[in-house]
Amino acid sequence: MIHKKSIILLMGLLLLLSTLSGCKKVDPFSGEDNFFLSFQLTAPDGEAYKGSLKGDEITVRIPSNVARTSLTAKYNLSDLASVSPKPEEVKGWMESQTFTVTSYSGATRTYTIKVQSTDVALNNTIHLSTDEEIAQFLTQGVDIINGNLILGAENAEDSIHSLEGLAKLKEVRYKLILHSNVVADLSPLKGLERIGSLQFMGNNDSIKVIDLPNVKSIPNGFQINCDSLKSISMPMLEEMGTVSIEAENLTDFQIPSVKGLFGNVSIKASQLKALDFPELMVAQNIHLNKSSYSKPLELTSFSMPKLETVESIKLEEAEAIEAFSLPALKKADKIDISMLKSLTTFDLSSLKEVEEIKFTSDWRGDMSNKLIKELAFPKLERVKTIQFERDPFKALESLLFPELTEVDNLSIPDNLTKYEAPKLEKVNTLLYINGYLPSIFEHLKSIPKLEIDLSKNESKVVEQIDLSRVQSIDNVTIKPNTIGKIIFPETISGNIVISYNGRPVTKAPIMEGLKECQGFMFELAHNMEEVELPASLVKIANSLKLTSNFKRVTAKGLKEIGENLDLGGAATEYLDMPALEKVGGDLDLQTKYFKDANLPKLTEVGAIKFGGRGYWEQNESLTHLNFLSHLQKVKRVEIAYCTVLMDYSGLKQLVENGQINESNWTSSKVNNNLYNPTYQDLKAGRYKLQ
Repeated sequence: MIHKKSIILLMGLLLLLSTLSGCKKVDPFSGEDNFFLSFQLTAPDGEAYKGSLKGDEITVRIPSNVARTSLTAKYNLSDLASVSPKPEEVKGWMESQTFTVTSYSGATRTYTIKVQSTDVALNNTIHLSTDEEIAQFLTQGVDIINGNLILGAENAEDSIHSLEGLAKLKEVRYKLILHSNVVADLSPLKGLERIGSLQFMGNNDSIKVIDLPNVKSIPNGFQINCDSLKSISMPMLEEMGTVSIEAENLTDFQIPSVKGLFGNVSIKASQLKALDFPELMVAQNIHLNKSSYSKPLELTSFSMPKLETVESIKLEEAEAIEAFSLPALKKADKIDISMLKSLTTFDLSSLKEVEEIKFTSDWRGDMSNKLIKELAFPKLERVKTIQFERDPFKALESLLFPELTEVDNLSIPDNLTKYEAPKLEKVNTLLYINGYLPSIFEHLKSIPKLEIDLSKNESKVVEQIDLSRVQSIDNVTIKPNTIGKIIFPETISGNIVISYNGRPVTKAPIMEGLKECQGFMFELAHNMEEVELPASLVKIANSLKLTSNFKRVTAKGLKEIGENLDLGGAATEYLDMPALEKVGGDLDLQTKYFKDANLPKLTEVGAIKFGGRGYWEQNESLTHLNFLSHLQKVKRVEIAYCTVLMDYSGLKQLVENGQINESNWTSSKVNNNLYNPTYQDLKAGRYKLQ
């Protein structure tokens, strides 16, 4: 008999085995998650503003009276994930900023964090229209207006001459609006510590000074249209929203303590001498322009030594500026400055990443800078576009990019003697060069589109352009003057265009290295009589087009042209292509002067097109077609306006093998020549004019 305790023990073991067999296998940690799990911004008083997560976007709403430069970030990420840049290191929260979360396994996800301002509740709006109402306001002992304060009125008959009744005011939490009939001194507003926004309605022509020594925050910015205004001073201001200033006579703008500009800054003030923000760390868009077309911008200094992040900076017609100094700037979207005639100091020494940098001069070059000899971007790693438009630097000798690894569009100015970009191996979209310097191509391996423009200096002779080190070029355009030699890489996967645009150059460059390209065009070299394509060139996949006054065209190694050989409109007399076997499209020799060719191996063309284009342009040289005697295949034939053509013997093989027949040899295609044989004439052997 089985003992009772043994039965109980056996049942326990069975239950344990059953439990173990029913457990699911737990997968090991994969480390693929790259999420923000939570996010919030916290004010100095401890108030936390939680972010709302939706997909890859986080929205945080904060009251407009909370300083954005004072906010700190707290967040949670997926296990072992990291984020760049670190939110806790952000010194000023823009309306929209991007962050990349990287999982433990290396997968990335981009988040956009949007910070939106919410209005402080409007408990009351105060509207004071007369001196009497302002004087009466003083008796109420109000120091904070939790709403709007409106001074004056539109189209009012009486002006406001005194603001003494506002002397106790410390805060206007929403809008402070001044209508144009306020002609009073603003000094009674010196007690203000915070303003939601400051707005001048209409063009005020009386106020000369805005001096607010105690104001620390104008989160929604200010709008001022006041030609009489000469000075703006807010020495304690730390944070400001959108700024719009139109002031013809403004010469002084002092906000030395401002740390964050969270909105667009647009200043039209021709007489402003300096725009220096010594404490500014973060800004959105700064745009400075002259206020009148007749007066140049007098700005001499643009200095922001602590600015690290900005969306865009644009200085229009800054011909008087001497210093452009942003030594701490690390990231920007766009920097656009024009007519830098007087610039002596340029500092973007910390810039790592930028969407676009653009320098522009006037079309005559009168505002080109003749002082700067070197532009250096010592920490720049990534940029989409660097553009030098209309020769903005006449004396520039050195352009240095020691850390640059990625660029989409790069424009390189003329007259450089030193260029360094040792880490740049690829241009993503376009490399545009005004002039030629061998070091430009020292490290480059890939260029989708290359343009070399030598047209601005007609007297300059370039001995050699060497592109052979570049492993991949899709398309190349060269606008030369006199060049001794061009060395191509073996393959150009796109088109080659050499365009002289009528410049008086008599000698074509020696061309070497090229074996194959998609298309080849040599155009507008009106003074050249001969051109020889690279002897190494074997195949042109698309078309060869020559629109110049070449009397002789040579391509010794060329075997195949995939589409058209087009000499239409050129002055070519002789074609020397001893290796050419096939032209897939048109053999277009519709020129006035063409008389003969060396094509001993040509057996196949898509179409023959010889002669002139009409009575106004007839061929007066071609007498025979013997150079086509080896041709075996053709689909179409057009021979017209050849005034001395009398011998078609070179087409005999095509007639005998049926390639030329009644359907493709018609009077509509063969006409207005000295001899116009019918198809029956050819079949009967009458190839020559009797």
